[in-house]
Amino acid sequence: MKINQRKIDYIIIILITLFATSYIIGTLLINPTGYVTGDSANYLWLSGRILDGHGFFLPTDGREGAVERWFATWPVGYSSLISGVSWTLGVPTLLASKILNIFLLSLAVLALYIVLGQNGLIASLVLLTAGTLRNYTMTWSEAPFLTSIIILCLFLGKILNDDQRVSNKSLIILFFLLILPFL
Repeated sequence: MKINQRKIDYIIIILITLFATSYIIGTLLINPTGYVTGDSANYLWLSGRILDGHGFFLPTDGREGAVERWFATWPVGYSSLISGVSWTLGVPTLLASKILNIFLLSLAVLALYIVLGQNGLIASLVLLTAGTLRNYTMTWSEAPFLTSIIILCLFLGKILNDDQRVSNKSLIILFFLLILPFL
């Protein structure tokens, strides 16, 4: 019985995803901090506030005459995504952030494979190196940033190689992809 190459590629993608999942969830369970830093705590705090119906407003720490202040210190997109995963799956924001990061890592691997084929699978192994995998293990905005930059570069590569026709639709996609890393 001969297995075709596409099935082998999908098995490799699944194995990469399973490795990343076991590593990210495993480190969450064995590390006393859950890989939460000061930045991570802020993302999770804002996610909780969004889920509680406060939107992008944070407490003012008792300043007189101010009930809440507008959030503007770190990217709100990541906290919004964490809130969405938490709300959708009904899990705490810490677990939601890890699930989101697993999804983002898998999305980057899949995007590399779709655009570059088997070369993309080889390139995706860079995402499993210590430094890059650490970004997906922590609750940092670097995870969605890296994934969005990878997808942006792949899209730009398709345009530059004339694989993607420049049209109004591709310009809108390009505009969205240029903004996405900074949300």
